[in-house]
Amino acid sequence: MSEILIAHCIVGPVLLAASSMMKLWPPKKINSFYGYRTPKSMKSQLAWDEANTYSADLLLWAGISTILIQVISYFVVGGHISLLISIGYYLVFLITSIILTERRLKLKGF
Repeated sequence: MSEILIAHCIVGPVLLAASSMMKLWPPKKINSFYGYRTPKSMKSQLAWDEANTYSADLLLWAGISTILIQVISYFVVGGHISLLISIGYYLVFLITSIILTERRLKLKGF
């Protein structure tokens, strides 16, 4: 098995596992270790709960879609480029999820 294929088999599932953990076991109380931690999300328990619920949904979709992108890019492009495409896609999705979560908090009045 090639090193690139092994990396693909690790990256996507790890991202999906991390996002699944956020969805299944969201942080109950505001903390500085685990959860969606921004100044806006940590203002109140209500903001914390909203931010962590919403961002967990987004990250779950990011993990699922990253695996899809990995499979497609591996077979279409192959090599190191496919891994870079997958990681780049996830980073863009991650940044987008932060922007969307912050916007949601603002719309909810936090």
